[in-house]
Amino acid sequence: MKVLDVILRSVSEFIVYKQEIIKMSWDIVIFNSNQKITSPEDISEELLVPIDFCKILESYFKNIIDSGQHREIKGDSYSIEYFASAQPESNMLFSLYGVNALFELIKISKLHNWQIFDTGN
Repeated sequence: MKVLDVILRSVSEFIVYKQEIIKMSWDIVIFNSNQKITSPEDISEELLVPIDFCKILESYFKNIIDSGQHREIKGDSYSIEYFASAQPESNMLFSLYGVNALFELIKISKLHNWQIFDTGN
């Protein structure tokens, strides 16, 4: 096999791999709590702190598509979907599409001391 063929094959395999990573998705729950949560099953309701997640998200992310209660944050090779609440909540469910969505949600969670849990097995 020629060197150029090996390089082209490697590049093609990398592109397919990268496209599969971009297609990855997660359903994530974020909690705002005064308790260090090790498992969602161990949550103490008294230590959950309701906040206005939507207001915080809207001030952090600039490209949010508003479709009634449904919101979609569009970013570079990712999207984050959630449903807005009219009242403060102590937790929120997000659907993440693309690995960059996970990184972006981790960044904002660190800023606000939120705790993240993947709902998958």
